[in-house]
Amino acid sequence: LIEASLDPLVTINAEGKITDVNEATERVTGCRREQLVGTDFSDYFSEPQKAREGYEQVFSEGSVTDYPLTIRHRDGRRTDVLYNATIYKNEAGEVQGVFAAARDITAQKQAWQYARSLIEASLDPLVTINAEGKITDVNEATIQVTGVSRAQMIGTDFSDYFTEPQKAREGYEQVFAEGLATDYPLTIRHRDGQLTEVLYNAAVYKDHQGNPLGVFAAARDVTGRNRAERRQRVTNSLLGLYAQKTSRKEYLDSAVEVIREWSGCRNVGIRIKNELGNIPFESWVGFEKDFLDSENALERDHRKTLCRRIILPQPTRQDQQFLTPGGSFYCSDIPAFVKDLSVAQAKEYPSICAQHGFQSFALVPIVYGDEVFGVIQVTDPQKNMAPLLKVQFMEATIAPLLGEAVHRFNAESELERYRQHLEELVRQRTKELEQANTQLQEEIRQRQEAQESLAREQANLQSVFDIVNVGMILID
Repeated sequence: LIEASLDPLVTINAEGKITDVNEATERVTGCRREQLVGTDFSDYFSEPQKAREGYEQVFSEGSVTDYPLTIRHRDGRRTDVLYNATIYKNEAGEVQGVFAAARDITAQKQAWQYARSLIEASLDPLVTINAEGKITDVNEATIQVTGVSRAQMIGTDFSDYFTEPQKAREGYEQVFAEGLATDYPLTIRHRDGQLTEVLYNAAVYKDHQGNPLGVFAAARDVTGRNRAERRQRVTNSLLGLYAQKTSRKEYLDSAVEVIREWSGCRNVGIRIKNELGNIPFESWVGFEKDFLDSENALERDHRKTLCRRIILPQPTRQDQQFLTPGGSFYCSDIPAFVKDLSVAQAKEYPSICAQHGFQSFALVPIVYGDEVFGVIQVTDPQKNMAPLLKVQFMEATIAPLLGEAVHRFNAESELERYRQHLEELVRQRTKELEQANTQLQEEIRQRQEAQESLAREQANLQSVFDIVNVGMILID
């Protein structure tokens, strides 16, 4: 029966020496029975120490199950096996040695390695989770998207790697309850703070008896798609606002709300250069009054602030490292930036933002034609809330839309002022004409009255003359 077994079988004594083998062991090692008997069991494996620890475990615990080893053939070939071993005893109950049977799993391991290579080749983050929500395995894409190694992730809570841990927990619980989940939205948080929006598709995987073992989940990165959709929405919103609003102030008040919703930043302001050359906040959302007062006071003092340097534009050498090619300034860690400034440099960067607890900051110039006449200012108490991608979109799309809208509202306002001026001139001229007409009518009335009075006087005189003439005739 032993010789008929296709599995390598071996017996080992307490010193780790081989006492017997079957033909399958001869084939897998390339050594004859007489060469094997009396030699160290551990000598025929790629990891001798691990083999030694294996049979020692059997002697101490009575058995081992599925103990992985790799048998080394004398010609160099290797065979992956799982050992199942137990002690055997004599009639007196004394331990005589270990009986070990090796199951060749080379084919299964190759199949597993093939499957593993397919998993690792996937660009989508893949993860397996047990019933307790602990990670049991991940692929390279998951390591890249989290910034955490496989060894560090295995055994940790799946939900710990998302911006909404409770939602992530509810997701895998739904899979265990319903068997699967489709397009479940989550946001993975990298250890450096970078966020990746994903849609998870997950299903329960089971053993050969149909018992659930865990959840296999695949995440599809939709960050780019979602970003494009949000950009399209903010673009459409700003275009729509121009058609809905009747003044520059109304438009900009609504625009800062749209920008805040899109950017996720807590504070958004739009500053427009006025006729005095100052750059006060015209519209804002989120900023506290004392911050606005402090910023506007700096502008009234005509200090060469960062905002003024961006608009002129006259950036300093220190500014250059934080500028985009389009002239926008952005910083993801204001406290660290301010801390590294020299005393002289610090004078060029009033620390109002740092004093108010802001960590992310960006200034994006608003341009129409060749003229920079304002800036979009965004700040947030969290780091990395104004990254380069956001700044570049504001620079390339939002700022030009604002610039066009402000220019048109200014032009319409100017036309309205001209219209009102013309109407005032017309009103004044009309009033003058009405006054002249009234005066003329009065002069005509007075002239008519004078003529009537003169006619009456002439008639009276004529009557007198007529009486005089009659009297003279009677005398004669």
